[in-house]
This record gives sequence, structure tokens and C-alpha cells, in this order.
Amino acid sequence: MTSDEGQDPGVLSEADLALLQAMQLSPRARWKDIGDTLGIDPVTAARRWRRLEADGRVWTTCGPALENTTAFAYVEIRCAHGAVSRVAAQIARMPHAMTVDLTSGEQDLLVTVIARDPVELSDFVLDGLARVEGIRSTVTHPIVTLHVEASQWHVRILGRRQVDGIRASADPAQRGRPAARLQRLDDADWEMALRLGLDGRTPLAELAAAAGMSESKAQRRLRLLQSRGQLRVRAEVSRFASPTPVLAWLFADTPTTRTAEVAARLSLCPEIRAVASLVGRRQLLLAVWVTSTDHLRLFEAKVEENLPHVTITDRRLVIRPVKRMGRILDRRGRAVEHVPVDLRIPAAGPWDHLT
Repeated sequence: MTSDEGQDPGVLSEADLALLQAMQLSPRARWKDIGDTLGIDPVTAARRWRRLEADGRVWTTCGPALENTTAFAYVEIRCAHGAVSRVAAQIARMPHAMTVDLTSGEQDLLVTVIARDPVELSDFVLDGLARVEGIRSTVTHPIVTLHVEASQWHVRILGRRQVDGIRASADPAQRGRPAARLQRLDDADWEMALRLGLDGRTPLAELAAAAGMSESKAQRRLRLLQSRGQLRVRAEVSRFASPTPVLAWLFADTPTTRTAEVAARLSLCPEIRAVASLVGRRQLLLAVWVTSTDHLRLFEAKVEENLPHVTITDRRLVIRPVKRMGRILDRRGRAVEHVPVDLRIPAAGPWDHLT
């Protein structure tokens, strides 16, 4: 299999990339603050974003609602001959499958799975996936620590002053990191999370109505959940609309005592979208966005040169992303449908009501 490195005619202009970065840095910022940062009229900024959103090149959403028991894993799947697309499409409709990628290598799919607790995670792998015909085998990589997660990644087009300006205008709660101990979410919290998953810029009045509470209470609750890192609103972009259309997953080994240091240094690389520690013989998994396969090769060489105790042991080139953060994507990576990441639904299925 080879990667499709062609450029979509819908690749974002420099002005649109600047708007995207502003939205990635502060997804719920006022249009006035975004307009001031970019030097354009707020109405123009809003209109341009809605145009890009309408054709699926960008969107705002909310990261998975996190609780103290939340469990993550990467699951690699090998499919029967001719069944890969069908299997991927079925898994993409499962709420616990956050991302689904068709990949190169020994396995056909790499799925990012989230569940409310380890029991639900095992239910998904053992029972949920068993409902999908065409799967020949699976390999599960439980995640110990998510050192860098995708909401921290952004394109780099704005100047330092503009970055500082948009960050200064953002609610400090939006920069929250997961607290040492997260609280259990109630149904009102989940309703807000689901509305934000559909549209990360859902107005406060609509969030309050969905949660069945006053706007003031909804605002306090949202700020608390964001400050604790339990809800993270983010702006996403189609890979072919971005300057980095080539996606890859890299497995790496490093001494356990150096994992945190390695993750911190990798987080400074613009190519890095996520870094996770795993249980098993493979210690780290990196999500990387680059301009080309040549760029990927150079990035790997740079990592091993600058971090001599890190060894890239395997790689998966993403041939086609099928789902990202609850959005089903078309063959060009554009968002075409939303599947709510509602972890209250049993991970074992069935999901007939979602099809």
C-alpha cells in the first residue's frame, strides 16, 4: 500500500490557515477577538469560518469527556481480504471509536478507543468488535499516559504577538490540564459535552437548555470542567486542507526512566500531534503530521539523532482517515457526519440505533 500525497484543490489559503490557528488556540473566542488578532472584521472572520466548516474542511468539537476511570487504548485490526473499507465504516459508527485510520503495514486499521473504565474498554475489544464481520485479528495497546494530545497541536502561521494576543483573550479555564483526580460526570455534564462535540462553539444558552440549568450555572459548570481538563474544545482540519497532508503513527522504544523527558522534548516538534505511553513491548506511540513521506523520513532521523536513547521501531502510514474525534470523513478527509462520543452507551453494543 502507498500513501496518497496529492494536494486537495481545497487546501487552505494562508489567510484561512491564520484563521484556523486562531481557532485552534482559542476555539470559543469571540469573533471580535479573532478579528482583532488577524486584523480583519469580526463578521468577515465568522463568515469565512462558516464557509470552511460548511464544506467539511474545518470543524470545532470537544475532546472526549474525561472521568477518573476513563480508559484509552489503540487497537490495530487485521481484516479479511476485501473487507477493510466495510469494517472501517462499521467501526466508525461506534461511539467508543474516537478515530479510525486505514494504515499501511501488517495491520489494516488503527483505532483509538475510549471507554468509561477498563471493564468497558475490554467489552469493546472482546464483544463490541466481535459483532463486526470481516475482522481476522486484533492487537490492543492500552495507553498508560497520554503525554501530548491532539488538542494541543496547531498549525504555525501566526506571529508571536498574534499568538500571545489570542491566548490572552481566551478564558484561562480553556487551558486546563487533567486534574490528579477527576470527578464523575452527571447527565447534565454529558449533555453539554455532546452539544460541544457537535459544535464546539455552541452558544451558552443552548448548552444551558441541553443541560436543563440556568445560563449562569451552565457557565460555571463549563468553566470548572474545562479548568480540570475534563472537557477540551478544539478546532480540527482536514488533512488535505492543511499544509501537512501525510499522517503517520510511529512506534518507539525508550528507557522507562526517560519517558517523561522524551515526551516533553517531542512535544516541541511541530510534526507531533500526540505522544502516548503504552503497555507492552512497544513503549511509545507517536501521531505525526508531515508534508510528505520524505519529510517523515527526515523527522525520524532528526528524532533519533537528537534523542539517541529513542529508537523508532515501526511505523504505520495513514492511507485514509475514516473518522476523527467523532467525525466521519470522506475519502478526501472532509467531515461529512457526526457520531456522538457518548460513553454512557455500553461499549459491547449493539449499536443498531446509531446506523
